[in-house]
Amino acid sequence: MIEVMPVLHRNSIFFMGMGERSDYLVTRVIEDKFIALDKNNFITTWSTMTGTQVGESIKVEIEDDDETDFSQYEIFTYNTDKKI
Repeated sequence: MIEVMPVLHRNSIFFMGMGERSDYLVTRVIEDKFIALDKNNFITTWSTMTGTQVGESIKVEIEDDDETDFSQYEIFTYNTDKKI
């Protein structure tokens, strides 16, 4: 028996329970998890395999210092020029 599992394309869909794209600051994909930080300092994780939220959103305290390294994160955007 073979199971086929579609992989969701994060540029063309919203994950379940996700707000507007403009509400999020940065995102990162780690293994099969899509992680996003919103403007209210909540980190939320979704499964890229199912699109469902993994666990609860976590409120984080972000200190305004020059030592925090966000270089591995990217701004949550999508290309509006491409037709789907």
